[in-house]
Amino acid sequence: LEPSLVRAIELGALMLVFALTGNLGVASFVILFSIAFHHYDNLYRAMQNEEKPDWLGLMGFTVIGRLVLISLGAWLGWNLTVFAAYFLVLFLVVSSVQWVISHRVKKAA
Repeated sequence: LEPSLVRAIELGALMLVFALTGNLGVASFVILFSIAFHHYDNLYRAMQNEEKPDWLGLMGFTVIGRLVLISLGAWLGWNLTVFAAYFLVLFLVVSSVQWVISHRVKKAA
C-alpha cells in the first residue's frame, strides 16, 4: 500500500502545484506522464525480479527530490519545458533502452 500512496502523493502534489502556479500546459502534462511512466516501469521491473540500475535511479532524483525541484521551478516561474524534456528523455527513452539492452544481455547469457 505504501508505494501506491507515495505515487498518489507525488502526482497529486505536482498537480496541485501546477494548478496553483497556473502551469497547466503541455510541459506539466509531460512531466506528470513521464513520472507516472517511471512508476509503471519500476512496478513491472519489480514484478519480473529486475532492478533499475542505481545510476538511472539517481538521475531521476527521488520522490522528494522531484517534488522539491519541480515545485521550486514552478513557483519561481522557470520554464517547465526543460524539466519536461529531461524527465521524458530519462524515464521514457533512456530507461526503456536500458531495459531492452539488459533484457537481451540476460537472454544471451
